[in-house]
Amino acid sequence: MNSPQLRFAIWAAVSSEPQAAPEKDSLANQEAKCRALALSKGWIESAGPFIVPGESRTRFVNLRDAEKEIQPLGELLDAAQVGKFDLLMRYDYNRLRDLLDPVAKTLASYGVQIYSVSQPVEPLDAESFNPYSSDSESMMRGMSQIISRAQISDLRRKFRFGMVARVSKKGLPAFRAPFGYRKPPGHELDPNAVPIIEPAKAEIVVRIKDLYLGGLSICQVANRLNELGVSTPSGGRRWTYVITRSILTNRFYCGEILFGDTRRVSDPRNGSVKRVQNPANRILIGNGAHEPLWDVATQRCIEDEFKRRGRSYSGIRTHRLSNLLYCGVCGARVHVGYSSGRHYRGPTPESRTWHCSTARDHVCVFDKELLPHVIERLTDALRHVEDIQLPMPADRQPLLSGARVDLRSRRDRLTEAYLAGAMALPEYTKRTSELDARLVEIEKELSDSDNALIRRQENRSALLDLAVLIDSVPDYIMNAPEQEVNNQLRNLLERILITPDDVTLVFR
Repeated sequence: MNSPQLRFAIWAAVSSEPQAAPEKDSLANQEAKCRALALSKGWIESAGPFIVPGESRTRFVNLRDAEKEIQPLGELLDAAQVGKFDLLMRYDYNRLRDLLDPVAKTLASYGVQIYSVSQPVEPLDAESFNPYSSDSESMMRGMSQIISRAQISDLRRKFRFGMVARVSKKGLPAFRAPFGYRKPPGHELDPNAVPIIEPAKAEIVVRIKDLYLGGLSICQVANRLNELGVSTPSGGRRWTYVITRSILTNRFYCGEILFGDTRRVSDPRNGSVKRVQNPANRILIGNGAHEPLWDVATQRCIEDEFKRRGRSYSGIRTHRLSNLLYCGVCGARVHVGYSSGRHYRGPTPESRTWHCSTARDHVCVFDKELLPHVIERLTDALRHVEDIQLPMPADRQPLLSGARVDLRSRRDRLTEAYLAGAMALPEYTKRTSELDARLVEIEKELSDSDNALIRRQENRSALLDLAVLIDSVPDYIMNAPEQEVNNQLRNLLERILITPDDVTLVFR
């Protein structure tokens, strides 16, 4: 019986974001079709609509847990309990999935009927309705549940077998391509398109790998990306341990495709869902048809580092200019510290300072102020590279060569005395051993003296080469990895003397 006095509310739901696409039964489409039909029958919308934009309705055992987790469901039942509507409109019975029976029974006890646009059974007028007044709707509901469960099982079987062929035979990712890859232009909707490299994003992925293998911990890599303002794969501005680790462990980047490496495990008693690792014999590995960013050997190095470091590894504790800075007042080393004013928010790059290790009042300067000052001094020096006077190593060659000749003569005389019977073997062995040890030291000093001259020539050449690239020096010192910058600067500089007002570079 059609009654114009029926008051209705709308329920619309999808389990995931892709199901809400316009070409599918989107939330807007569901709501519009329900409302159009209800208004055409003269019914009055008196509550809702109750919209679920992306929640599974198949993982709950009882209604109490479901309404705690799905807020619109709790609001729906509360409104029904106080009599705000007589009829619940929805596009089809699948909009409630496994919750259909408990929700229908609860609504019936509150005097509310369920109406499906796709499987319509005309409702009774509000005064005549009771849970046992008609079997038509409950029969339709039962058949819909049987069909729904069969469809879900069929979809999951097709997904499982289809993914095996997709990964092992076609070399295509089971899901969407990871960060750094995309489908070729014009093939965005082609499910069989081979992903291609996105250069800008792939560069970030490779940098993550290089930083990690360079000694940084995962958290340090994430912090470095945050300092540089690099966007995350989802477009956010904050890299985390989980996001960074997921890239390092993704074998897609070495040319392999995994399917079934993890599985979802749900507990229907409390509705919890977690992802656990599958055993090796359940994991399918295929050779990808895409171009990798690095080889399998590199991926093994990453995995070996994970095992070697463990979860407690905190990374290399180094800062830009480490072991280069000295106090210009007393000559002592300058160490890192962190300002602790009333706005202190922990050891952040903004609060990092450098201070004299013997007397903090000699020098204490913020890192963010010191680094630009050092760069300015270095670029000024490179602009006048011909005026840089590198220290000349002391020429000890004549002295060392004379000492070597003298030691060899003494050893020859000891040998002659021993052969003539003028010296016992123990004494001969002891004295010649002492001379041999001293000869080894002199040879090393002579080699070091030669190397010092060679290093001076190399440093001069390095300065001349760097002067040609002077425009790129500031960006390199500010953004290149700390260890790399420090090593390059230590090849050129003996030390950097700092005072509260000045910076002095001492070249090697």
